[in-house]
Amino acid sequence: PHTMKVQGLPLLFLTVGWIYIATYVASTLLSAGALGAIAVLCFSFDIHFFVRGVVMFFQTTSKGTSKPLLDADVCACRVWFNDLDFLAHTNNARYPRSADFARYQLWKLNGVFKALDQLGGYMVLGAHTIRFRRSLDPFEAFDIRSQVLGWDANNFYVEQRFVTKDGFVKAIMYAKQSMVRATTADVLQHIGHTSPSPSLPPRIQHWLQFVEEDSALLRREAGLIN
Repeated sequence: PHTMKVQGLPLLFLTVGWIYIATYVASTLLSAGALGAIAVLCFSFDIHFFVRGVVMFFQTTSKGTSKPLLDADVCACRVWFNDLDFLAHTNNARYPRSADFARYQLWKLNGVFKALDQLGGYMVLGAHTIRFRRSLDPFEAFDIRSQVLGWDANNFYVEQRFVTKDGFVKAIMYAKQSMVRATTADVLQHIGHTSPSPSLPPRIQHWLQFVEEDSALLRREAGLIN
């Protein structure tokens, strides 16, 4: 059985201590009004999300857009305090969030985002599914390895693996990225990719069949189709 490297109670004390130290340092350097304003800002907005997004934007922009479409991309990550839940491991909701950043890096580096911008289009997450194998522990380093598996007229399909430094896949996620105001053919033409889509693995085909059946069910319930 898998044993967590840091148990819940020590981690709780460590977290409380870190918060106390950070609060003490901030209170000595800032006025009460400034400290209150920062606290309200942090509780009202997901500051870490936006800061990480800005940092990733500049990091990926400096690397260009030359990565081939079908090449895997590696996004280095680490588990921090704000990723943890009461069981002292990564909260389930954090996996899709981290995968969002990894796909952002993928699309920036392979030129898809640039192509969509020139086309006046954009992409949305149409569906995703994730399977957990083992937990990501506090402060554990891991990579998210993202790779385009294939596409159809309006969607790209991406596999994302959460891999720790020992090579173990802790979780695996599949994402359907849907084009809006553009098609995959338009995007492929802009980035100079001329090869057809690889055949999607059977597991992806089965998943897409479920997505289509579920969509039809909801449309029937809404009276949109018979």
